[in-house]
Amino acid sequence: MFSLIMTKFITSQLLHRFCLALLLPLCVGAEVRVTPVHPLHEITGDWMESREGAAESVNLLAPVNGTASAPFVVEASAEILREMSLQISPATGPDGTLSPNHFQIRYGATGPSGQERTPRDFDVLLEENPGGDTSFLPVWVTVRVPHDQPPGTYRGEIEVGGGAEPTRVPYVVVVAPFVMPNPGEIITHVSLYQSPEAVAWHYDVPLWSDEHLEKMEASFRMLGRVGQRHLNLFVYPDGYFGNTASIPFRRVNGQPRPDYSHAFRYLQRFGEHAGPLDTLSIVVWSTALHLQADGGKELPDELEVAFVDEDGNFSPGTVPMYGPPETKALWTEVIEGAQAMLDELGWDDTLLTIGVGSDRRPDADTVRFFRDIAPDVGWYLLTHGRGDPRERGDRMQIGDMTVTYYVSPFGPFRTRHEERPALIGGWDNEFRRISSIRFGLLSPDRPLINFRTAADAVTEEPWRGFTGLGLDFWVVRMPDGRSTSPLGSNARGWPRMHTNNNKAMAAPGPDGAIGTTRFEMLLEGIQESEARITLERVLGNPDHRRRLPDERAEEMEAYLKDRVNHRYALMQEEVMGSDTIWADAERAYARAMQLFTYAAESQRILIAAGEFQRPGPALRTWTNVQGHRIQAALVGRGPGTVRLRLADGSEHDIPIEQLSEADRAHLNPPTAP
Repeated sequence: MFSLIMTKFITSQLLHRFCLALLLPLCVGAEVRVTPVHPLHEITGDWMESREGAAESVNLLAPVNGTASAPFVVEASAEILREMSLQISPATGPDGTLSPNHFQIRYGATGPSGQERTPRDFDVLLEENPGGDTSFLPVWVTVRVPHDQPPGTYRGEIEVGGGAEPTRVPYVVVVAPFVMPNPGEIITHVSLYQSPEAVAWHYDVPLWSDEHLEKMEASFRMLGRVGQRHLNLFVYPDGYFGNTASIPFRRVNGQPRPDYSHAFRYLQRFGEHAGPLDTLSIVVWSTALHLQADGGKELPDELEVAFVDEDGNFSPGTVPMYGPPETKALWTEVIEGAQAMLDELGWDDTLLTIGVGSDRRPDADTVRFFRDIAPDVGWYLLTHGRGDPRERGDRMQIGDMTVTYYVSPFGPFRTRHEERPALIGGWDNEFRRISSIRFGLLSPDRPLINFRTAADAVTEEPWRGFTGLGLDFWVVRMPDGRSTSPLGSNARGWPRMHTNNNKAMAAPGPDGAIGTTRFEMLLEGIQESEARITLERVLGNPDHRRRLPDERAEEMEAYLKDRVNHRYALMQEEVMGSDTIWADAERAYARAMQLFTYAAESQRILIAAGEFQRPGPALRTWTNVQGHRIQAALVGRGPGTVRLRLADGSEHDIPIEQLSEADRAHLNPPTAP
């Protein structure tokens, strides 16, 4: 079956090449030229000099219930580009249709989305034509495949208007047989760091105000799309991430008391748009504190924090530093208050942690202090991982630290080894051991490829997931007048997290965070990670593996070894330019299809064993006539109403007349011409 699928796929690609001379006239009007581009090639200001990644059609590969994005470039006069119109036809296949409502068309633009620098690539995706004085404009097409869409190949056209006559570019959607779980059910760990301060400062709204939280909703919706299930809350203004205190203090009868009202509303709004958390970390340890403790100095008697008064005004202040016995009551209240907040939210399954430890781990006295006041709460540890034990279970001991959430930001390899990593397995490990995508994993040379493949940085240990990136760390004017990233000087002192990829995952839009090309590639990388995990769950389980013919299982194992080896080579800076499967866009596309096909076979075994349930409708953004938005799945319809399931699982009947015109059109899509 796989050979037949791949033969058809390769034949289709060869046919496209053979017909290039016939297709080009369809993509070139009297005044307009349209060139599809492979999504793994960045489009920069000098793109027309190389036309790197040019393709015959806009090619989109996605699993069932998944998503895919790909660009095309329109070349014309600035006047035509400013007035350009775009219209996408339905995509038809042997077993079904993808209506225009399943597609999103956005315009590529340069813009601020990370460190302060001169942008060179069209990485920001805008809903509206940016206009301007330019000779070409990238356009990105995104498809979201329904949960019940039959696998197969679907074809359509995009009409580009603005010239003397419309120019048409073909697009192809290949729906792979693998079924992507809904975001809240994925196994891949995704943890994108947030900077609520960047959002407040950019839109000039008071921190933690209703206006601020409304602007944060777009960030929450983006986090919901990638399956984010972890957040940090800061007890003190943190230079490590650049955050201010999300847990300020109030004075009650002259004594400091932690105030969780802002954090509660913050998490509550997150839950409405992205669902409950799996893990919440209360950050109590800083790099500055480590430098003092590690240098043999005693910690200060007081910790600088933020205070808030009855009018909601913030000001700097201090509270007693944890450590002395007389401070236990205050810091016990900090930890117990966080747990009480989770209880009030109804998030019974959310794991509370303290941290972040990082390589600059807390000193032994600090560890003992928090173990005494919160013996059941483990640390969140961000570390290189050298010399740490490999214990299985839901906790591990690192010295005196009980760690329940372990992130190795550099992945398992620091230098090139003679032996290549073997097939990994080990996905049954309960311990939360996560690999992030920094260092050589995110080279500035081919960043879009890296976002697609970063979760392949694994070994026999259960490294899994995407973390170590900022969602909305934008360049903004800070309250003290500096124009910089909220990371401040730390971004220059710790460049590997943010300056190797140079950007945040989102960009500032009119009303909140908007997508970037990196965010779309991350979505596709998560899909490949899920497919890979599915495949290895079967290969790593003897009962499941014997459901496969031996020859087929060996073929799958060989594929995974090859995939890891190529990804491993790409991690090493000295071989960054080597000829890997990721350096060839068409080959990478074919290998992704191969992965999805293997994973689909494995998924059927898991379904038969009762270990995987096909997902229902996925969340989408719904807007009412007042402009308010929510994330919900359509689960039913009644006379004049729709039943929507929110991210928190609650269901509500909404009158259709209260929905926006776009939502009403989504419920009643036009028929294909």
